[in-house]
Amino acid sequence: MAYLLRFLMMSSVVLMLKCAVASGDREGGTIGAPDDEKGHSQEYIVVTEFRGCVLLLVCIAILAVDFDLFPYEMVKTDRQGYSLMDLGVGTFIIANALVAPQTQETHKSSWKLILSDVGDTAVLVILGVSRFVSAYLTEYHVSESEYGKHWNFFCSLAFVKIFGRLLAAVFHPLVLPYVGLLIGCLYEAILQFGLYDFVLDSPSSKTFDSAVLQFLFDNRSGLSSSVGFLAMFLMWIYVGRLFRTEKRSASDITQLARHLLQRSFFVLLITFVMRVPSRRLANLSYIFWLVSSGISHAHLLCKLVSSIQMHTTDVVVS
Repeated sequence: MAYLLRFLMMSSVVLMLKCAVASGDREGGTIGAPDDEKGHSQEYIVVTEFRGCVLLLVCIAILAVDFDLFPYEMVKTDRQGYSLMDLGVGTFIIANALVAPQTQETHKSSWKLILSDVGDTAVLVILGVSRFVSAYLTEYHVSESEYGKHWNFFCSLAFVKIFGRLLAAVFHPLVLPYVGLLIGCLYEAILQFGLYDFVLDSPSSKTFDSAVLQFLFDNRSGLSSSVGFLAMFLMWIYVGRLFRTEKRSASDITQLARHLLQRSFFVLLITFVMRVPSRRLANLSYIFWLVSSGISHAHLLCKLVSSIQMHTTDVVVS
């Protein structure tokens, strides 16, 4: 719990610094004005700042982890537990969900729209294949326990994007968060009935006659966790829709921040009564932990943007 509080404080400081730098442009109207140059509401500016903070934190953590100064307890956990770097892939899923097209759609996705997203997904697939090929050719050591022998971070993002769009063609956008919760619960049940031990405790190498079975076994961590990431992606579409509203005033943003904070505490309490979170599995407690952390940081950003807007409004009036 001590190191959990440490990295939450660290990430909160980075969030505040990021917003403080961004707020330096408020006199030019980028933060304090009712709308930004593209006509986005103040709530959507919070999403932009959140995504920027995610990239900033990831860059800092990836560069700092190679130095002895970086606290060991913040390194990725091997099986289960809490750490700063365990937030990485989950926060990227959240950042993608906040700006997903499903957050502003009012009807089921058409197949034409699905085909239009193939290009974006193809880029992720190419990056995933390129990473595997480059690591193989250079004999760069890659921990197979994290995602698997062939699977990697980009493959998980591509999986979530593809199936998130396919489910949007089957279910109404307003129903998608509940579909995500259902997938998360069913996935957790499967984990409890044996998948948990199979993924974490199976021998590192095993030979199968079938190439398909061999691929599934070699990449069991990445494939199984992708299901959890998909569930989290669909849940965060609900939060993304909250930031797509047409509200403008600082009081509205403050009310949204209070709304997010209440749900953050509720989800965090649920996490503590469940099985320990595991990034390698993306189990339900990991999903709820990421939801709680992401919502709490979104709450902080809402408060900062609201304060900046009110301060700018006072300056303009005076």
